[in-house]
Amino acid sequence: MQALQVIISYLIMGIAIITTTTLFEFSKALISHLQGDATPKKEGRLTLNPLKHFEPVGFIIFLSTGYGWGKPVNTGTFGYKDRKLGTCLTYIIPTLLMAAVGVGVYHLYFSFELRLNSYVAVFLMQLGLMSIKLAVFNLLPAEPMAMGKIIKAFLNINNVLSYRQAEKIILLIICFGLFIGKLGPLLDVVVFAILGFFGVV
Repeated sequence: MQALQVIISYLIMGIAIITTTTLFEFSKALISHLQGDATPKKEGRLTLNPLKHFEPVGFIIFLSTGYGWGKPVNTGTFGYKDRKLGTCLTYIIPTLLMAAVGVGVYHLYFSFELRLNSYVAVFLMQLGLMSIKLAVFNLLPAEPMAMGKIIKAFLNINNVLSYRQAEKIILLIICFGLFIGKLGPLLDVVVFAILGFFGVV
């Protein structure tokens, strides 16, 4: 019975992760599209179909460590009126949206907790938590996280090439930190600070 509960817990967490990464990647695609970028539409990313936004490695890391990513949306800056501003909007707004969704879902969870089916309650709690975790994780300075894209928008071409090489090392350090259990608790401090600021915990 205990093993079944563990399986169900991971299943619910997995559904929450897929839901939040799908919403995050779709919102990036939509915002970039609205600024004149044709790439997301051409690649079929202007959809809420989770299969289009699923990335196995990011999902497994997310499920295992509590932090991860979906399939990054390819964006082009040629249609933007301002390349730097357009990039910031494309990657900052979805990050803020996920934080807002997380806080909102948490408030919903605590408002209706006693009236909800236990599995629905767990899903809402996981969805809220994973949404905020995704937002915080995207503040890390390497793609596929949003901050990596934003940083490169402000660099010249030579520095972009150098930074792309450095990103590989940064990403390895991030993944290593997650799997040895050192990075997750540090990010959790930010997550629960956000929840505390909005009076959720």
